[in-house]
Amino acid sequence: MKPGQKTCLRIDLWPYYVSWPLVYLLGRSRMTPNQLGFFSQVSGLGFLVCLFTGVHLSHPLIPGAFLLTRILLDCADGQLARYTQQVSNLGGLYDLAADFFFTLLLAIALAYALIRYSGEDPFLVIPLAGFGFLGAVFSATLHSFVSALDTHAGTSPEAVRQRFIGYPANDRPGSRAYTLKLALFSGVFKLTWRWVSIVVLALAGNHWRGNPPGGFLVLLSPVEYGTQLLVLLLLTGLQLDLLAFIFFQSGGFIYAYLLVQVYRRLPI
Repeated sequence: MKPGQKTCLRIDLWPYYVSWPLVYLLGRSRMTPNQLGFFSQVSGLGFLVCLFTGVHLSHPLIPGAFLLTRILLDCADGQLARYTQQVSNLGGLYDLAADFFFTLLLAIALAYALIRYSGEDPFLVIPLAGFGFLGAVFSATLHSFVSALDTHAGTSPEAVRQRFIGYPANDRPGSRAYTLKLALFSGVFKLTWRWVSIVVLALAGNHWRGNPPGGFLVLLSPVEYGTQLLVLLLLTGLQLDLLAFIFFQSGGFIYAYLLVQVYRRLPI
């Protein structure tokens, strides 16, 4: 974050403020960012199991605890990597792949829970869940791209684009095990977020003026990946209809796309 930047209205940043004390403590332990990421995924799987078994209807605090843990640990692993200087291209790819497959499994779990426990029409829910999944990954990628433009203000928009569609370099060529893992997850990246990034950046347009205004990121923050999970956490805790979350995911991309098109046409 830049000095003097007004971030208090960006709801996508609040989980990072909450998780920072945890990072500070873990930085003095032997916990690695990848281990923290693993526990994040275990927590996410716990939440999905609750949806599949209907626990979210009878004991909403249990899936809520799993999902809250998943959100905080997902924020903390990247922070811990930067804090302990353990950042790696492999770790970045691991996070991307984990988030993609969690979002895919979440769409399946939501559709199953709505059909099995809420009696929703499968012919309505399944297409909506699929569109919700696409809307979630598209809007999250769009937010990440605009956020990267803001973070790397001195970098050309084209260079930022390449970070989203290019394959990461081998930052540890001396390690055979690391090289093999990087190649594996690069293949996973090719099948998941890379094609999403290509489509999203094509829709967003090829010509950007560089660093977007802070207010634009405030408006775009509701579709950020972590914010989407916070909305799901709220709906789960209040035992509200989870079909609303699928509509939220579906509308998120339309909202983000329209915001981007408006920004690109402003005379600034």
